[in-house]
Amino acid sequence: MEPWQRQRLQTVTLRRQIKVMIQDILGEPSYIEAPINPSSNVRKICYLCASYARRMTKHRCLRCKQAICGPHNVHMCCRCIQ
Repeated sequence: MEPWQRQRLQTVTLRRQIKVMIQDILGEPSYIEAPINPSSNVRKICYLCASYARRMTKHRCLRCKQAICGPHNVHMCCRCIQ
C-alpha cells in the first residue's frame, strides 16, 4: 500500500487535501512551496475581502497561491493554516 501512496504523491494534478492526507498517513511533513516568480506576480483582488472593498495586492498564500491583502497577510491564508 505504501509504494502506491508514494506514487500518488508524485501526481501533479492530485488535489492538495488528498496530498496532505497521504502525507499524514505516511508520517511525512508537508512542504511549503516556493513563492511565485516576481515576473508572474501580477496584482489581484484579495479573495478574503468583501467584494466592495476590492483590495488589490501582489501578496500570495505560500501554499494555495491565492491573493491576500496586507490585513489578511500572515504568509499563509486561513484555509491553509487549518
